[in-house]
Amino acid sequence: MIIPATLDGEILRRKARKDYATYVQLANPGFYMTHFHKYLCDQIQEFLETPCKNGFMDILLLSVPPQHGKSYTVTETLPSWFIAKNPTDSVIIAGYDSTFAEGFNRRNRDKFNGIAQ
Repeated sequence: MIIPATLDGEILRRKARKDYATYVQLANPGFYMTHFHKYLCDQIQEFLETPCKNGFMDILLLSVPPQHGKSYTVTETLPSWFIAKNPTDSVIIAGYDSTFAEGFNRRNRDKFNGIAQ
């Protein structure tokens, strides 16, 4: 999704940079943000914004049933939002098949180019 270069578009772009749930909605047209998805996005954002303790980061484990939006909210969207907020950091997208990971990478790149910049 490309956000128009208007004042409203800039306000929306800035909100999406700060709020992960807003970014997920903008980056995935047609995605319905349920209370569960909002909770998941908020927990992910809180985890990423919590400072490391003694130089070590905790591990966030997500135990969510199939078909509950993990791909949209994590694999297809989180890396692009994270890189937009932390341009000097790196993200690795891995999968059981190289074409699977490449697809997620491509979708993140497109979201980054359409919204984050």
